[in-house]
Amino acid sequence: MGPSRALLSAGHTSPTLSVALVSSVALLMLAGCARASDPELFRADPALQNDFTASLPTHGSTGGIKYEIIQGLAVFEGDILLGAVDESGTIPGKMRSRGLARSDAFGRWPDGIVPYLDPVDNSPTQQKNIREALEHWMERTRITFVERTPDNEEQYPHYLRFESSYSCASYVGMQGFEQAIMVSDACSAGSIIHEIGHALGLFHEHTRSDRDNYVQIDWEQIVDDKDINFDVQNANTQNLGPYDYGSIMHYGEYFFSKSGLPTIIVADGVEIGQRIELSETDAQSVDQMYATDLALLPPDTTTGATGLELGVTVLNQGNLGAHALELVVKLPGATQWQGISRDSGWQCASYGEELRCTRPTLAEQTESRFTLAVDPGTASSEDVMMLLSSRTLDGNTSNNHYNDDGSLTAAAGNGGARSNASEPAAAAANDSDAQAVAIMPAMASAQSGSGASDDAAGGGAGNGSLALLVLSLIGWRRRQALARH
Repeated sequence: MGPSRALLSAGHTSPTLSVALVSSVALLMLAGCARASDPELFRADPALQNDFTASLPTHGSTGGIKYEIIQGLAVFEGDILLGAVDESGTIPGKMRSRGLARSDAFGRWPDGIVPYLDPVDNSPTQQKNIREALEHWMERTRITFVERTPDNEEQYPHYLRFESSYSCASYVGMQGFEQAIMVSDACSAGSIIHEIGHALGLFHEHTRSDRDNYVQIDWEQIVDDKDINFDVQNANTQNLGPYDYGSIMHYGEYFFSKSGLPTIIVADGVEIGQRIELSETDAQSVDQMYATDLALLPPDTTTGATGLELGVTVLNQGNLGAHALELVVKLPGATQWQGISRDSGWQCASYGEELRCTRPTLAEQTESRFTLAVDPGTASSEDVMMLLSSRTLDGNTSNNHYNDDGSLTAAAGNGGARSNASEPAAAAANDSDAQAVAIMPAMASAQSGSGASDDAAGGGAGNGSLALLVLSLIGWRRRQALARH
């Protein structure tokens, strides 16, 4: 299995994997075997036919993209739906501007979080395969899937709905508001993994501009009028990363074969078209496609009535949001963590000398500033150590730590083994060593501190009062007392 590759929309630096340049629907008719041998033929709902369907041309072309016209729909590469055509076979202007190789039409899910509706209305088979596919993505990547409910629907206006249909289908990239992934009982979990890949923004592999260096297309074996499904795509695309035969997004050898012979020829021993699991580089590609750049500034330190006050600034310098952030702050000595700025957007738990704070999301090009109050005991401000991490991949971790001597560690799923937990604090909440945290009214003596209030959308910069965190330190103090004896 070779390493991965990418076909990316121009203007995006996302790495290995074919990324959608179009606002589209990819429809798959896949077998549940290791290598898909059935072609990905489009099957439209007869209800989609227009009165003028029979009079339409069979093919069209716009913006360098050639497409078939099937049942009134423009179909690209055999399984990507560009939208309905008009009576002349042309894609309407609105769809053309969004769907044909326009990099500004490509959408990624905010903060790397993908909301979805629980597929309770799907058949038991579909529900099982959908949940297996979602679990697979959660285990193998840093993307987080969150069930959309009446309680959080305002927070998540854009979401996936798994629609029972004739075949597997998915729009490519985030379209906005409700977005269907079509599934049938014939769609294996691997097929749905593939479809979710499209919804995240992945494109097909075999149309890379450099594909002829890795595979050979036997044009004579392709079903009549289906050769456009194998055209190289150069419109607003760029290749990043090496080619990946093992990608779950790759066409199979026999797709659209009219003779039973391969349409895509590979070297002996090379397999393509698997629909079982993400390849390692599939997972790496999606993580990097949604990566951002978090940064941690050196703390501002002042001495207040309650002890030492640390002014913390966390930045998201990237072009994409991040989620499941964790900040670890350590101050060696007989430390007692006392307070945090009100409305900081962070939740904290004390582990003796360490304070672990989590935040659900931090939008792109924003900052979060807040103040921590601590009784340093025998320590000083020079002893402060900090480490910042997130479930979202950080493309530059050199600016994620301060004065760290290597003793600080990130939560599982943040820079280490991937985890299903969207919140790294979830494990901390159940840890018997953690000290419970509650926010109390602001202390008057703390209002002169360097704290800044913070809102989830953009990290407000106004002066905020310092609120106490009641740290249930009885158990910790008892352990310390026992240690001294």
